Amino acid sequence: MKRLSIYLIIGISLLLTSCHLVTSDNGDLDGLWQMTIMEDLQTGEVSDGRDNSVSWAFQGGMVQMNGNTIPLNHVIGKFEKGGNSLRIYHMAIFTHSKGDTPIEDASMLEVVGITQLDENFQILELNSNTLRLESAAKRLTFRKY
Repeated sequence: MKRLSIYLIIGISLLLTSCHLVTSDNGDLDGLWQMTIMEDLQTGEVSDGRDNSVSWAFQGGMVQMNGNTIPLNHVIGKFEKGGNSLRIYHMAIFTHSKGDTPIEDASMLEVVGITQLDENFQILELNSNTLRLESAAKRLTFRKY
């Protein structure tokens, strides 16, 4: 009986050590966010992100942006979060038939608050309900879905 118990413990230990769980340290940032307000810091213009169905989704090191005026409604990119800063870069349009097509003109992303292909934001507020970001050109406010 002791021998069986030892083999059982060894077997379970081997199974558990061969598996690993991938997690992120993004905290409250992970998940789906609906843009509610976009402020242009140069002109003072304020728009409602809900008018264009703008949403951002964060998971791991990837961000997905959707909006009804983005070609094919599906943009993906990478992000890095460090302290109170957020960098979004390597943006591409994703289609099932063609895969990723890199975006070369940031102007098509202005509807989602991106003005540069390598955009840096300051995180003004981040909790389980609210995300507020500010770049050199925009201030964006989101609510979590």
